[in-house]
Amino acid sequence: MERQPNLRSLNWNTNAYENNREVALVLHGDESGAYFTELFERDWRGGITLVPVGAVIVVAVTVVPAGMLGRRIEFAGEGR
Repeated sequence: MERQPNLRSLNWNTNAYENNREVALVLHGDESGAYFTELFERDWRGGITLVPVGAVIVVAVTVVPAGMLGRRIEFAGEGR
């Protein structure tokens, strides 16, 4: 069965849905599911988890350009 980790900062209240910019990301695939399952289980037990170098590179390659792009987006009602 494929695992689908949900990574989010979404708060479970009406204000979060209506007024905040919340972020939620669903990952698909057994590899990402296995990684985050192991991460959760280690945290639950109070252990230390080392992040694989490949994961750091993937995050850097995707998050940095997305952050740069996000700085250029202007939302309605946010005039400068």
